[in-house]
Amino acid sequence: MKEEKKTNSFLFDLFQKYKGQEEPAQELQPESLPVVPVTLPEDKSYLEPLLELYYLIAQSKADQIPITDIQAFETWMFLPMTTLPFYSEYKKEILVFIKDLCQEIRTALQRISKEETEYQKKLQQYQQEVKKQADDPNYLIKIAEPTVLPAIHASVRMKLSKDKMYAFFLALPPYRGGREFTKDDIAKALETSNICFGIDEAVLEKIATDHPYLQLYRIAEGIFPVHGKDGFLIDKIKYSSEIEIREDEKGTADFKNLHLIHSVLKDQILCEIVPPQESCPGMDVTKMLINGRIGKLPMNPSGKNTVISEDGSTLLSLIDGQIFFQNGRFNVEPVLTIKGNVDYGVGNINFPGAVVVYGDVCNGFSINAQGSVTVHGMVEGASITSGGDVIINKGVNGNRSGSIDAKGIVKTSFLENCTVYAEGCIYADSIVICSIFCDDTVFVQGNRGVLIGGKITAYRSVEARMIGSKSCRETTITLGEIPRLYTKKCKLQDDLKETETILSKLALNITYLERIKETLPPEKLGILTQLKEQTDLHQQRKSEMNDALEQLTNHDLNFSACRIKSNMIFPPTKILIGSHSYTVTTVTAKCNIFWAEEGIQMGSLA
Repeated sequence: MKEEKKTNSFLFDLFQKYKGQEEPAQELQPESLPVVPVTLPEDKSYLEPLLELYYLIAQSKADQIPITDIQAFETWMFLPMTTLPFYSEYKKEILVFIKDLCQEIRTALQRISKEETEYQKKLQQYQQEVKKQADDPNYLIKIAEPTVLPAIHASVRMKLSKDKMYAFFLALPPYRGGREFTKDDIAKALETSNICFGIDEAVLEKIATDHPYLQLYRIAEGIFPVHGKDGFLIDKIKYSSEIEIREDEKGTADFKNLHLIHSVLKDQILCEIVPPQESCPGMDVTKMLINGRIGKLPMNPSGKNTVISEDGSTLLSLIDGQIFFQNGRFNVEPVLTIKGNVDYGVGNINFPGAVVVYGDVCNGFSINAQGSVTVHGMVEGASITSGGDVIINKGVNGNRSGSIDAKGIVKTSFLENCTVYAEGCIYADSIVICSIFCDDTVFVQGNRGVLIGGKITAYRSVEARMIGSKSCRETTITLGEIPRLYTKKCKLQDDLKETETILSKLALNITYLERIKETLPPEKLGILTQLKEQTDLHQQRKSEMNDALEQLTNHDLNFSACRIKSNMIFPPTKILIGSHSYTVTTVTAKCNIFWAEEGIQMGSLA
């Protein structure tokens, strides 16, 4: 039964027509014909009609069927393409082309099968009529002899990539004695598809000679445009503050030789400006010009007290002063130097550049500088605000009123009884009973290296030789919070509560006035209008605060980098990381404390 199905299969009949044989089908050996797989992998089922045609071609050439596996057939079909560098990038487009072509072939094969069946039926009816006439010469044939089905010639298919930079070729075999495709057929297909540039003549000659049916070839390739390179800057001076803590043989950290203020001279070159390069146009296979992307100009590096040279190739300093890089621009600020103390003889300082104090900053005074602040002496209960780094050689004893607010790092010998905000790291030999807010890491690793009492909030980590003390002074360390954002969020929450309270009071007053509105004199009605206007303003303010609070709340926090490293931790030290908390209750040596999803973990230092 199975052999009969093979003999009468559509593939077997199609093979007979393709070979042009007139012998009865049963005279051939069905065993010599391959059987198209009944089921193919779901994602490869679209290849079935191409695989059928492949078997026909192989048999018509009296070849032994070399490919019986769908994966091997697919590899063979794409073989001329797979070694080309662009294949992987355009593979999806090529597969869509093959799938659409397979659907077209499947429809054509179904139509051909139906035509063949109808032809055989009509031929059989006509032969019966001829037999009747042979038996009875007076019998008139009632139907005409069916017209022989026309030959189907080989066809050439072209596919343009979406960007029209490549053209692909695939040929389908002839049928019913049709002719094979010629070089003229390829030329007509190229003309129809408007492919007129980048044609590979060697490939065209090969396929016109070898007639490689069902194999995909790249027949044309355009020229890709060369995009212009963006312009860029080449720094010619050092402007960043690179901290390098050095210790002597006794392990004492050197907090004096800092070299963090970078000065430049008038007309000194700050950077070179390299202009963008020109682009080179390309052309697709339809001979359409493709312009390359023009290189971008580098960001204008000129900031305060700088100027670009007349030829546009360099950036120059207009003054002698300190160089710093901010918001993508070079800025030069003159340095304010105080040779003595900041006291009653000088007063408070508010300066747009860097400040250097060779004496002390006395109790009750303040320094507000947009650049860095360097104090060679000591800071007492004073306030220092800096747009850059704060460097204090002798240390800070804030007397519970001193504060430091720095956009960069804070580096000092010691911190006691003060409040410190820093967007960069904090470096100190000791920190005692302070409120520390750091957007990076707190390092307490000098000769003493002690961190005792107070509250430390750092985004990344805290590293100290010793945390806490034998006197059991409580120390609280919070990691993973960006202090400035946290403070801003708390302020917004407080303001939001206040606004909601005001809105509640306004609503009560409006409700009361609405109830007695009919009895109110005209001058009192104006109060009702004012209350409604105030309500609208506070509702708008509430909406703005909710939006700002949502942005702060949705700020991504990364707790995986949070660490506390210490040679010795004394209780009670409380540690907070995200929603987890941990309290050190016993003296612990060589600690490496970090965050994990299951809670705060304590390991040991290597």
